[in-house]
Amino acid sequence: MGNSGKRRVTWDVIIKRVLFSRTFFVILLLCVQFAVLFLPFRQLTTYSLLSAVMIVFIVNKRANPDFKLAWIIPIAILPIFGALIYLFFKVQPSLIVMKRRARKLDRHRLTGELPPPDGLCRFLARLGFPAYSNTAVQYYSMGDAMVRRMLEDLEKAREFIFLQYFIVAEGEVWDRVHEILVRKAAEGVEVRLMMDGLGILGRLPENVCQQLEQRGVACRIFSPIHPLPSSVQNNRLHRKILVVDGKVGFTGGINLADEYANLSVPHEWKDGGVRLEGDAVTSLVSIFLKTWELQEKEDSLPFQNRYLRSFPVQGEGYVVPFADSPFDEVDVGKRVYLDLINRAERTVRVMTPYLILDSELLEGLKFAAARGVEVELLLPGKSDSRLLNLAGISYYRELAEAGVRLLRYQPGMVHAKLCVADGVRAVAGTINLDYRSLFLNLECACYFCNCPAVTAAEQDFLSSRQSALPITPEQIRAIPLYQRLTSRVLRLFAPLL
Repeated sequence: MGNSGKRRVTWDVIIKRVLFSRTFFVILLLCVQFAVLFLPFRQLTTYSLLSAVMIVFIVNKRANPDFKLAWIIPIAILPIFGALIYLFFKVQPSLIVMKRRARKLDRHRLTGELPPPDGLCRFLARLGFPAYSNTAVQYYSMGDAMVRRMLEDLEKAREFIFLQYFIVAEGEVWDRVHEILVRKAAEGVEVRLMMDGLGILGRLPENVCQQLEQRGVACRIFSPIHPLPSSVQNNRLHRKILVVDGKVGFTGGINLADEYANLSVPHEWKDGGVRLEGDAVTSLVSIFLKTWELQEKEDSLPFQNRYLRSFPVQGEGYVVPFADSPFDEVDVGKRVYLDLINRAERTVRVMTPYLILDSELLEGLKFAAARGVEVELLLPGKSDSRLLNLAGISYYRELAEAGVRLLRYQPGMVHAKLCVADGVRAVAGTINLDYRSLFLNLECACYFCNCPAVTAAEQDFLSSRQSALPITPEQIRAIPLYQRLTSRVLRLFAPLL
């Protein structure tokens, strides 16, 4: 008994001494510090592993390096959120279905009788966009003149009218077009209208398609905006196409809204495009039909060959209407611009409403200037997008130091999309020099060479240059610091804008 009691007292004393000793408190504090440091680190390690896996996947993916960098940064900073956003945009089922549908429709490709006259034509011909020589091409330097001619040709329709536009808005232009479409449908002309869901949002009544269908006009809305998010909504139908009877076709920067005809803006809105008459209109018909079929449940494209007709018209040089789509693996618009820039020997003259270049186009413009080519970019004096205009500022100094001449069009907005090389080759259409046009949207344009339309486009640039002021090095240096910093950040994330 006595020995046992002594033993208990001894253990009690030992425990008390240990619990209240300095050594115990030091060890306890070390354990707490270790826990505080280790547990978040273990969680951080898990996030870092996820981030690393996603980054390795993106780096090895076949994609534009600028897009890779724009995705890597948010994934590295916010691994979970960044990874989820990336997966939402890249592997959503609706996007996979759309790409599969586009590949199926792409099997129906046009072939031309004219041997491709140059390397760019050979490239486009392999994609189903042949070159045509028996087509008259007319270039329009202002939207109001082009809209007037569009209305005149609509009045002459006898068999079918196809329209495909990014923006359609209530106003004088749409009122005129709407009246003609409804009247022609009543006369038995087949009329189809396709509009972009974002482009008409807030600009037309929500039931516009139902109203048109009731009047005999077939109507489709590409990727309508709805509460359920979809990554396909990031890809917009930016094309502008008008076809009348397969004989006449238009494309360019003109939308069906008053500002494009200089009817509702406080300053000048400079826009333009081309009118085709002849066999090349076949390609515009094909582009329209493929886009129409994208959202159809059944493939009726093989049965629509009756719209693909030959109406040869005497013309000089050659023209290649082409399309670009985010649902394939080829950046057609960018390749066309690069070809004109890289093969130019004397001059490269560009009109663009927005200047957000990827690394290849940036280096192409700089290298052209370094080769002694006179490179000029005509930009808006009054932009319709402050955000995109601010993002473009980040390129000014680099381009100017390389010898590229930057000009601001003083009368107002430049919405034309034009590139002329050496005064003999040109491209005009819907493709802006920005990431959205070059990589994310559905676009179209015409490449034309050795024809009067190229001379007219060149003359349009030279005439517009008389109303422009150069962006000088002094002006670039005088840009406020906060604008320069903001533009750098926007440039970094420009591929995601």
